[in-house]
Amino acid sequence: VARARARALDRQGRLNAALPVGDIEQYVRLDPKAKRLLAQTAEHLGWSLRVQHRLTRVAQTVADLSDLPAGALIGVSEMAAAISLRRALDPPAALRAG
Repeated sequence: VARARARALDRQGRLNAALPVGDIEQYVRLDPKAKRLLAQTAEHLGWSLRVQHRLTRVAQTVADLSDLPAGALIGVSEMAAAISLRRALDPPAALRAG
């Protein structure tokens, strides 16, 4: 975890969670397939751009934790992990309907 934090600080001068929306494109590079996965999932589940930005930051954190080489594109596996973490926190549909 300490290495992942250091990678984020070296790359962008702040932790991934504190990265402003305007800086995401500059520092977080998504593979086209990862972008497509996020867009399709967001459309299917009705997620806002805010949620998509959060998931992009989480995918970068997953990449930092897995020692993805500096400058490498964030792939489908990192984005899928971020989406899975979000889905685990979403309430079941039966609770949302109330």
